[in-house]
Amino acid sequence: MKSKSEVLGILKRNTVSFATVSGIVSTRSGIIQRLDTEIPEISVITTKSYQVNPNQGNREPIIVEPEGGSFGNAVGLRNPGMTKGYEDLLSLRSEHPLSAVLNVSVSGNSIDAFIALVKKFEDVADIIELNFSCPHASGGYGMAIGTDPEIVYSYVTRIRDVTNTLIFPKLTPNVPAISEIALAAVEGGADGITAINTVGPKLYIEPFSGKPILKNSSGNRGGMSGRWVKETSLSKISEIRAAVGNDLPIIGMGGIETGEDVRNMRDAGADVVGIGSVFASVHPDNWKTFFYALKADAKNKADNASFYRNKKRKMEYIPHKIVKIEDLPGDVRVLELDGKVEFDSSQFTFLWIPGIGEKPFSIIKGDPLTFIIRKKGKFTSAVMKLKEDDTIFLRGVYGKDSPDTNKNTVYIAAGGTGLAVALGLAEKLFKKGKKVHTFYGMSISGQIVLEEDFLRFGSFTAVADEGTPGRILEVLKEKVVHNNECALYTIGSLPFMEKASDGWEGTEENIFLSIETPTRCGVGLCGECECGGHLTCREGTFFSLSWLNRKNINLEELLHED
Repeated sequence: MKSKSEVLGILKRNTVSFATVSGIVSTRSGIIQRLDTEIPEISVITTKSYQVNPNQGNREPIIVEPEGGSFGNAVGLRNPGMTKGYEDLLSLRSEHPLSAVLNVSVSGNSIDAFIALVKKFEDVADIIELNFSCPHASGGYGMAIGTDPEIVYSYVTRIRDVTNTLIFPKLTPNVPAISEIALAAVEGGADGITAINTVGPKLYIEPFSGKPILKNSSGNRGGMSGRWVKETSLSKISEIRAAVGNDLPIIGMGGIETGEDVRNMRDAGADVVGIGSVFASVHPDNWKTFFYALKADAKNKADNASFYRNKKRKMEYIPHKIVKIEDLPGDVRVLELDGKVEFDSSQFTFLWIPGIGEKPFSIIKGDPLTFIIRKKGKFTSAVMKLKEDDTIFLRGVYGKDSPDTNKNTVYIAAGGTGLAVALGLAEKLFKKGKKVHTFYGMSISGQIVLEEDFLRFGSFTAVADEGTPGRILEVLKEKVVHNNECALYTIGSLPFMEKASDGWEGTEENIFLSIETPTRCGVGLCGECECGGHLTCREGTFFSLSWLNRKNINLEELLHED
């Protein structure tokens, strides 16, 4: 933990430094540790907004991109609650002394809730950010508080009375005079200001269907962030600075992408510049060089950081007509769509049904465009009701190609709909000259898909569980002599992958598990898919068993939804 004077010194030093923003990327402790270790230019790391009780947030889609670099979002304050959040941050701080300032965001719907949150987190936070600004939260949260200077003053005053921790209210731009809100916060005892949160909210209509993309209790609307709020953010930060004077630290954010944007934000009055939506445009492999270049660009009036940005739109929905449906036993459906896509093995797309939502699915075949889907919840139940000639929407492709191996013999163990990943993987490895043997475990007989395609790339063995989960793995182990001359890729449920990997001691670097963590945006913004500090939606789902063991990854906890 840093002292108050140390934190304020970091914030007010006369140099370019950056902050992450609440709800974007640094939402899990693994990513917080990675950013702190790899990117010294980030001086403030901000958590997601925690509430007293766990909150599942809104159903997907939670983020839209109507224009390249301009986003709408309605995450709905998804978080595990203050007890689990505190435990995670306490563990992080005990295992990894942070160089950056840790800014813990909290969100309550009453003064008592805010006080409980502040008291819970004050011994793990360098700053506590009071979320007075979320435009898409349920009633009583976020912007419902931050638009009234009297309420802001009363909340900050009460919170100031119970804690010595630095408190930074996060302000909404959706007010006539943000200066009045900022002054009320300062008069109440705030140590600094964070601004702005998203503009809006706004309704986002998908043009082909004419339907709202988001689906939530806030009228299917979401806040605006990214490029299209840049001018608003600069104006609001300038207004706040003029009102509060030069001494109070301000963390300013909204649409920052280039060195020129950073200079403009600092000229407007921000001491630390928040970076959020642009993370969707920069691959994690390039985070370190991007931030180094961004800081240099701000100083040297250059634009080298833009080299690392993908400036194309990343979340466009494309309509596809269903041309063929094959229903298999056990509530499994094969969808063949018109058109085709190019993809690398283990990459995925999101399928969206207007009014229902979206979910990610691996592509089993790109031409014809084919998916295999098992009925599980609300979205997949809706898929089961679709008919030939109906339209479903696709966005993507996302993810990363599966890792290579230098072994000549490769075994693929796939369970259930993990078969979708297996076909592209088998094709890739076969074309690299490997001897490929695919073993597929079905829950019941009759769920074989594209067997002829698999046989083009090696041997294919399918076995039904018939009441014995993972029965295919017994067949696999009868046929495999596992040694340093072969590799195993395993795809399926956690118990399936653990059972498949059992007995390969000494060759863990040749065992790859497909860790399909919950994926909610696909573009690296929400951070929900984090595994050991990596974003599976950007950096791939396959990890070697040796890497997972070195990272001491708790797979059961990792794969459990908050």
